[in-house]
Amino acid sequence: MGLTTPVVFAVFGRFLGVLLDKYHEQRQSLGEVNTFLKEQSIIDELTGFYNRRHILLEIEKEVERARRYKHTLVGIMIDVDYFKKYNDKYGHLFGDYVLKEAAKIFDHAIRTIDILGRYGGDEFLIVLPEATLETGHIVAERIKTSLANAHVLLGSLVILLALLGISGGGQLGDRRRAPGLLGTGGGEAGQSVGGVNGALQKLMGFFK
Repeated sequence: MGLTTPVVFAVFGRFLGVLLDKYHEQRQSLGEVNTFLKEQSIIDELTGFYNRRHILLEIEKEVERARRYKHTLVGIMIDVDYFKKYNDKYGHLFGDYVLKEAAKIFDHAIRTIDILGRYGGDEFLIVLPEATLETGHIVAERIKTSLANAHVLLGSLVILLALLGISGGGQLGDRRRAPGLLGTGGGEAGQSVGGVNGALQKLMGFFK
C-alpha cells in the first residue's frame, strides 16, 4: 500500500525541519568562527588588547573625526623603559607576565570610551577621544599612582609617558610629558628623558 499524501507531507516537513535546524546551526557556527577570526586579527595575543595594526587604525580614525568635528583628542604613549634588561634578568615568561599586568593597570586607569593597544614590544598607545590635555594628565596621574602601588610587580622598571593633544580647532596642540616619569626607577628615571622625547616624536607622527 502506498503512502497517503498527508503522510508524505508530514515526513517531508519533518525532514525539512531537520535540514533547517542543521543549516541554522552551521550558520551560527560559521558566524562564531568569523567573529573569532576577526578578534584574532585585531587583538594582541599577549595582553588581550588591540594590536599594533588596529590601534594605529583607531588613531587614524579618531584624528580624522577630531579634525572633522573640531573635537579635542589626546594620545598617550607609554614606554616600559629598561624592559630588555629586566626581561634578560628574570626571564621572558616573567617579562610577559609584567607586560600583561601593566596593560591591565593601564586599562583600569582609562575611561570606558578610551582605546588601549600594544604598539609593540614594551610600548603601549592610548587614545582619548574628546579629551583635553588636562584629562590626559588626570589619566596619567592615575596610571602613575597605580604603578607605584604595584612596585613589587614592576621592580626597578621605569615607565615613560608622553602626552600629545589636538585642539578643538583641529590643530596639533600643546605637547608635553606627564608630570614626572612614571615608575620606581629611582636615579634611572632622570636618564630617560630621551625616551620621553622619542615617544613624543612617535605621537606627533601618529597625529599628522
